[in-house]
Amino acid sequence: AGTGKTFTIALLYVRLVLGGQHGEDDTAFVRPLTPPEILVVTFTNAATQELRERIRHRLVEAATVFRKVPDTKEAGHGEGLFPRMEKVAPKDGFTAPSQWPASESADDPLLIHLRSQYPEATWPACARRLELAAEWMDEAAVSTIHSWCYRMLREHAFDSGSLFSLNLE
Repeated sequence: AGTGKTFTIALLYVRLVLGGQHGEDDTAFVRPLTPPEILVVTFTNAATQELRERIRHRLVEAATVFRKVPDTKEAGHGEGLFPRMEKVAPKDGFTAPSQWPASESADDPLLIHLRSQYPEATWPACARRLELAAEWMDEAAVSTIHSWCYRMLREHAFDSGSLFSLNLE
């Protein structure tokens, strides 16, 4: 307890949603992932809901950081540097909230460092991707080891040759 597992998982999740900057980093994913494409496994049912909420909160915090104007430019450019969310919202049926809640962690050094790894011109798109991921967290695969294994056995019963109504004890 208290070793930072949830904190680390939430930050890794943010990085997976953003995708990597390819060049120096050979460990980056080829493309950004969406919540249904990411599997997070934990030990207890109670931990699954907490982990889901912490990840959602971290995605919103990261989006806030990506929307924030860097300190060196705040005085010169004001709020006109980035387009409003309504202008970058997708036209494919997703609806974005008019404004995300302000975060106490908008000055989080880890998130600021993460933001610095992306070209400034991509920050609005990164923020939008993070906001959509936060909205999509209800469909994210955050489960216990047992529930994930049970789900896989149920979904692939025909392929695995097991019973469709298998009960795990």
